[in-house]
Amino acid sequence: MENKKKFILPILSFLIPIILLLIYTAIREIQTGGNFFFSSENYLMADMSSQYSSLYSYLRDVLHGSGSIFYSFSKGLGGNMMSTVGYYLASPLNLLLVFSSKTTIPIFIFMLLLLKFGLCGLFMYLFLSKKFETKSFSILLFSSIYALMGYNIAYYFNNMWFDVVFMTPLILIGLDKLIKNKSPIMYSITLGIAIFSNFYIAYMVCLFLVIYFIYEILCTYSIKKDFKLVGKICLKFIIFSLLGAGLASILLIPAALNLSEIMRFPIDKTLLKVDNYKDLIFSKVISKMYISSHIPDTVLSRQNPNLYSGIITFVLITFYYFNSKIKKKEKILTTIVLFFFFISFLNPYLNLLWHGLSFPNGYVYRFSFVFTLFLLMISCKSFLNLEIKIIPTILMIVLIVALGIYLDHKNLAYLSFKSICINSVFVAIYIILLFLVAKKKRFSNIIIALVVLVELYINLSSTMITNVDFRSRKMHGDFYKDTCSVVANLENDFYRIDGDYLFSYLDQMICDTKGFTTSLTTNNGDLYRWLYLYGYPLNYTTVVASPTNPPVLESLFGIKYFYSKDVNNDYYKEISNFNVKRYNHVADEYYNSNIKIYINDLALSMGYLIDNNYNNIYTKHKKNNPFEYQNAFVSALIGRNINIYEPVVQKKISEDRFSVKVNGKQKYVYLGFRYKIPINIDYFAELYINNNFVTVLSSENSGIVRIDNNYGDEFEVSLRYINNIKEDNDIIGKSITLYTFNENALYEAIDILKENQMKVEKINGNYVKGSIKVDKKRSLFTSIPYEKGWRVYVDGKKKKALKIGKEWVGVELDKGDHIVEFKFWPRGLTLGIIISLTSAGILIIYKKKKIS
Repeated sequence: MENKKKFILPILSFLIPIILLLIYTAIREIQTGGNFFFSSENYLMADMSSQYSSLYSYLRDVLHGSGSIFYSFSKGLGGNMMSTVGYYLASPLNLLLVFSSKTTIPIFIFMLLLLKFGLCGLFMYLFLSKKFETKSFSILLFSSIYALMGYNIAYYFNNMWFDVVFMTPLILIGLDKLIKNKSPIMYSITLGIAIFSNFYIAYMVCLFLVIYFIYEILCTYSIKKDFKLVGKICLKFIIFSLLGAGLASILLIPAALNLSEIMRFPIDKTLLKVDNYKDLIFSKVISKMYISSHIPDTVLSRQNPNLYSGIITFVLITFYYFNSKIKKKEKILTTIVLFFFFISFLNPYLNLLWHGLSFPNGYVYRFSFVFTLFLLMISCKSFLNLEIKIIPTILMIVLIVALGIYLDHKNLAYLSFKSICINSVFVAIYIILLFLVAKKKRFSNIIIALVVLVELYINLSSTMITNVDFRSRKMHGDFYKDTCSVVANLENDFYRIDGDYLFSYLDQMICDTKGFTTSLTTNNGDLYRWLYLYGYPLNYTTVVASPTNPPVLESLFGIKYFYSKDVNNDYYKEISNFNVKRYNHVADEYYNSNIKIYINDLALSMGYLIDNNYNNIYTKHKKNNPFEYQNAFVSALIGRNINIYEPVVQKKISEDRFSVKVNGKQKYVYLGFRYKIPINIDYFAELYINNNFVTVLSSENSGIVRIDNNYGDEFEVSLRYINNIKEDNDIIGKSITLYTFNENALYEAIDILKENQMKVEKINGNYVKGSIKVDKKRSLFTSIPYEKGWRVYVDGKKKKALKIGKEWVGVELDKGDHIVEFKFWPRGLTLGIIISLTSAGILIIYKKKKIS
């Protein structure tokens, strides 16, 4: 029987979460009248559809040999991928993508979700069974709760976090061995895998490991009596923790160096204020441990953690403190740890520490799963050493009733009176069933297990959010078939492609094309700031092309094609069209939409020769707004001053109103609008002309804004600010500029630059090869964003990579015909490889010496 338990219980711990998720999926299939494939698309929720599924497409290309893990030109104009891989894609389980096609990536993601939930259950079972040295059926209660805790259900679409979530119990198994002065090898290896899989969430686990280590050391040893042994164990903890990090250095170091280059924002000091701790401990912490305490509106909230960890833990934690079998010292230490977690949820400074000194952009309290793990460990110990006493039981009932009354009085948006009652009923049921378990009544363990599963399913079904809940449908497979099959065939000449995002801001990664628009928190900060200064709409994560404006920079960057339902721009010519499947949210049905493909004939190659006097012209030219920045840039490239944009005569009536005189023959006037770069999409002001509303200026359309000139030779421009944003932004209102566009100047500049273009012969991820003829000593400019990992070779010989225009890769060339190669090797990768190999070598030597 024991041998059967040895295999059956771990298998059950793996299967139970998967079965519950499949039941939920099947019921949702029936409710929506869909099918399995459709539901798998529904799990592409929030960032899973806007970012992660596209990144999976990129990784699949890498695994099939058509992309580079180091660099990608589908990341905007191009970018280092090390921090992106380290945060989003480093899970070893992602290697299974090699068996998926791009059309079946949603199914792969759904299967991966099931697998990771199952591993959470399995590894938690192994940890608890080893921790308490039992193969009891009861362990399944707590392993199932861990797999289906509120954190996992609320954040299931951030599945790149889950590798660390399911690895943490394995790390603790290894750490327990180290604490008992046994082999620390498992600890180092599992910690290394976790850090490699997702360094961000692993950082939080590392903080927890310090807390857990101190807790277990103090519970296990007498510091005075075992001083030498404890000192030895502490030293081993430090050394083998560093070796674990060393194993992951092959990715950790280049990713960390890459992260140092991304855009960072100052801490919002308003998030560091706390008004009332007493209210918060109930409304922000205790209430979030209830069933169904998570609703769609709180997914991105900065206010509330997701702490649901099973109602049975309420009861068992109470019984734990009245249990005579558990030492007083352990109870005190447990209280200190729980208190620290509670304060971490309430105090913004500790919350900031847990998140690496940077508040998360939504999906708050990302460390809360380790609190649940610790809570379940204590609850499991309470259950395995169960003692039922009358006074604690009465106190528990009184406490739950009082708490329910208080929470109902608070009128919390995410916790209804019905939900409070359901939670109270479960508490009563668990008290009765635990009494039967303590009396060792037949089938009591099975009954309590069934009740726990019912509770978990109620919470799962009431709090898991899919696209159906928002009447939002995005079909990854359809997009790949109807769009990528068309646009991917446009760039045989190595030009860039962009468009109105039809699936996400990372369409290029799905189609494996080179583009411009991108939305990733790991994008190059210097590039973002450059584009912002030159007039592109931008927020913390996203930059998009501006197809309504003259294609000045688009031409210089080689953006030759644009796909859109409609581009109202005289400089883009329609060349073809195709149909895509779209979703009507109002009618709740699909329809075919016609998408047009436009060509920009002014687009230049990825590289071309520029004037040697570039720096002198660029630095001397007046640059105080996006128009003058562009004028200066183009002037420097061609070697003489030229005005692509020309200022309009404007008279300031007041700080926010301008009288404008313009040649009535000008079809458009362009407004330059400055704003502080926001973290998310933000709205700044309403634009009026002659008191008639024109548009809302936001981080999606600001920078340079086109205005139809339907007002004659003279008109008035005014701004009306939204939500007093002007008071919070010292840029807005101080740099409003109006210009017209000189198309002849652009044609002249492009003609000059077209005379000496590089012929791109090969682009393969982190490698570009081209040929060019040079008439005299000049510099080659490329539209490759500058990063320190670029190495340039001319005719096989290494040359110094130039940083042109503060942002672009270039190289100096002598007269003659040349083959130019650009190779990208991430900073820190060589050092990371050396440290990882050294760490692995030390662990192997240690293991062999211990065996011998």
